[in-house]
Amino acid sequence: MNTPAQFSEARRKFHATLLKDLLTINSKGIVSNADGSNRASIAIAGGIAELLKAETTAERMAGQTSGNQFEGICADFVRHTFLKLGHLRPGLWDVHQVT
Repeated sequence: MNTPAQFSEARRKFHATLLKDLLTINSKGIVSNADGSNRASIAIAGGIAELLKAETTAERMAGQTSGNQFEGICADFVRHTFLKLGHLRPGLWDVHQVT
């Protein structure tokens, strides 16, 4: 993974996984990563969902379930990208999800 195109593809897959598995919009139009009682949070989450073109309508998962899933998706992305940058950040790196 030495070309910008490969990093772009990894990022595209990361976003697709978030959209498929985690980022949903409920029946009230509130995105699953928003604090439903905070207008700013709802607006920010809505902007992220719009940029990612989120379309899945579903009710929100329990916080610990979605948080655990988000951590796993992020760990996979970092494992597949950051570890390819050893020439910029040398050392032995271990990327894993702490549960």
